[in-house]
Amino acid sequence: MLTREKIVLHLLSCYSEPIDKISFVKLVFLLRHLTILKDVNSFYDFVPYKFGPFSFTLYRDLERLTLNEIIVNYTKKVVLSQIGRKHVEAELDSLNSAQKSAVLDLFSMVKEWDTKYLVNHVYRKYPWYTIKSENVSMKSASKTSTEPANHLIHTIGYEGRSIDSFLNHLLKEDIQILIDVRANALSRKYGFSKRQLSSLCQKFDIVYCHERSLGVPSKERKNLKNHQSYRKLFERYEKRISLDDYRLVQSVSQVMENVPSALMCFESDNRSCHRRPLADAISSVNGLTINHL
Repeated sequence: MLTREKIVLHLLSCYSEPIDKISFVKLVFLLRHLTILKDVNSFYDFVPYKFGPFSFTLYRDLERLTLNEIIVNYTKKVVLSQIGRKHVEAELDSLNSAQKSAVLDLFSMVKEWDTKYLVNHVYRKYPWYTIKSENVSMKSASKTSTEPANHLIHTIGYEGRSIDSFLNHLLKEDIQILIDVRANALSRKYGFSKRQLSSLCQKFDIVYCHERSLGVPSKERKNLKNHQSYRKLFERYEKRISLDDYRLVQSVSQVMENVPSALMCFESDNRSCHRRPLADAISSVNGLTINHL
């Protein structure tokens, strides 16, 4: 079991009765923002959604814990099962003192709060996460909204990011089209395979498109050990897209000139990714400035 799952189970164990899911997500959100867990990259990230801050990763973990009969997942509420309470007792020692204190300190602060007060508190303190809310009255109270993106050639890698962090970054940059330039749009990481990513982008009105032809086949990425090997790979890639795929480059260039868009691949460091020479090629067509997110 992942440490982040143990932490949320510890939080859930503080409640003897089923707790409203909306409230529980807000509590985990506060764990992320008010405790030492704010500096832990492996803990849950959040994205503004229908009911304020939301974590697709958290919901996925709750589904898995339900299948393992650790929690009972009702339509609108969640509670530890008897098996789950025994499991928490057995696993509690594997959490360090800071992690346990984070949970208990938060519970001590919020234990008297009802759902309405909790939601109002989160909406008031963290207005960015209200921008997609279906709660019109609370949304209108927020003065925070996305700023229109400049017409730039944005690029982004998802290495080291959760799907929630990734989507949140796209929203903050007002990206409206995500152009996946992986040769194979598959990933072992939750949310980043083509079907999942397309579905999640759709929830935020972000158009997802996969331009496989602009990717680098995996066989060509073998034995990349140093700067020279990367340089040779990118030289071959630049030659290919300037000849065989030039019309596609022009097409993508036109899209990026008219709609805030981002080229997406895996690597966090754009210097180790083919999206960098691709962005250079696009810039040579439309003259836009490159912005590596």
